[in-house]
Amino acid sequence: MGGSHGLSPSAVAGSAASSQDPYQAIAAWALRQRSGRLNAWMVGGVVDAVGLLLFLPVLWPLACAFVSLAAVGTWGLAAQRLAHGAEVRRRALREIMFAAMAAGTVAAILGFYGVFLAILGPSWTL
Repeated sequence: MGGSHGLSPSAVAGSAASSQDPYQAIAAWALRQRSGRLNAWMVGGVVDAVGLLLFLPVLWPLACAFVSLAAVGTWGLAAQRLAHGAEVRRRALREIMFAAMAAGTVAAILGFYGVFLAILGPSWTL
């Protein structure tokens, strides 16, 4: 998965080093992707998250990762529409981007803590 079609480590490092803002790096990456890929991330992330929560709820931290993946897809699609002159819906697209950013960030944080607590196990104390 290298080059302009995937998220290679060097592309992430280059994007992050140039802007210092992970949200801008993700947005720049998403603008270079095909909308089909972003649609797949959005739909696949939602379907996988819902499926895990319904059938294997103990894997909720993994479902959080899929929610974050869906958020990146949603944000990328909205950013593409905004960049390509969707003047009539600018405010709605910005709100979608904000909601996707918030949902993806919260899901990533919850997923991280879920994995962290699973590693610590039930006998940890503060």
